[in-house]
Formats: sequence, C-alpha cells, structure tokens
Amino acid sequence: TARLTRFAARCPVEEITLDVEAWLAVRSAAEGFVVTGGAYPRRVVGGDGEVAERVGERFETERFREELFDLIRTTG
Repeated sequence: TARLTRFAARCPVEEITLDVEAWLAVRSAAEGFVVTGGAYPRRVVGGDGEVAERVGERFETERFREELFDLIRTTG
C-alpha cells in the first residue's frame, strides 16, 4: 500500500504564476522503497490578463490529475 502526500506551490512561469498541485507516493519494495509522483497546474493565479486567460483555457486539471494517479498506480 502506498502512502500519498499532497504538495501545493505557486510557480512563476514567464509572465504568469501558476497554482500547482503535486502528489508523491512511497511504497515498500523488496529491497527498499519505490517513490513515484508528479505535479500538474491547477490554475493561473497571477499575470497579464490576456495571457493568463489563454493559458488557463488550456488546463484540463481533472484529466491531468487522473493521468498522474494512473501513473502512480501502475508504477511499482
């Protein structure tokens, strides 16, 4: 069984700032541990209005999250 930990951060990228969510899973393995995880953007929280809007329209947060959890489940 994996133990999941959630992380949240703000990440500046050029003209905008992103609200980012990350998950890290740790599970025991035969000779140690397996660590799996990743991050995805949730929304634009700062920056130029037009640029922020265009970038935010491309986010598919639920799909990003599902893909990350699929990766975590199938690794290890």
